[in-house]
Amino acid sequence: MGDLSTETITLTTTGGGRQQLPNVVFGCGHTNMGTLGGAAGIVGLGQGPVSLTSQLAAQIQNRFSYCLVSFDDARSKTSPLLFGAAASLPQSGVKSTPILKKGSTYYYLSLNGISVNGQQLNLNLGKDTIIDSGTTLTLLEGKAYSKVRAAFKKAIKLPPGDGSNAGFDLCFNVKGLSSYTLPSLSLHLTNADFNPPPENYFLLADSNTLCLAMGSSGTLGLSILGNLLQQNYHILYDRTSSTLSFAPTRCDTL
Repeated sequence: MGDLSTETITLTTTGGGRQQLPNVVFGCGHTNMGTLGGAAGIVGLGQGPVSLTSQLAAQIQNRFSYCLVSFDDARSKTSPLLFGAAASLPQSGVKSTPILKKGSTYYYLSLNGISVNGQQLNLNLGKDTIIDSGTTLTLLEGKAYSKVRAAFKKAIKLPPGDGSNAGFDLCFNVKGLSSYTLPSLSLHLTNADFNPPPENYFLLADSNTLCLAMGSSGTLGLSILGNLLQQNYHILYDRTSSTLSFAPTRCDTL
């Protein structure tokens, strides 16, 4: 519960100027539910009618991009959010996949398979996969997550660790190790394979405990590609063509 109002927002242009955008609807919640405790607010980038990107669709050519810096980077490094022509990707290394279900708030992708260490797993993922900048971990449909977890457990030759206090259920003890080899991960999207580096799907729960940064989506029955998985990729949402494009990028250099 709260107040709904309008305001003029101001964005910085790529030329260093400032552009005012009047009559943008926003909400100020006084009674809030969910997991946003302690947050100053959230910018809605979805396809719903009152999201920021929907309201500004005409001014931003119905496209936007973001590039998330590493979880381990200093707080002084920022993740750029770009609108319109500024949201362009480099000429090389770009892959694209269709965005499904135009009528949904969420951005659905077709995840056709997952490979761990070069071996494609026997999964039934369907088309209920969304990409979300507001979810931290990647959450897979329950049966699919069990098989992905088992594949990583089999492939990693490290002693087990305990990251349950941080909410992880597959962890390894890396105490005293200066280096170790981790399996590759490939997400087979329609027309594009997404091959993130290990730092995008493994996380140190503490200095001695390395954990798989994934989990089960439980009763949701869908898969969510979270923001850790998207680190250091420039990701473009073109809502006119219903296309999601991405390219590996050092986000702190944009």
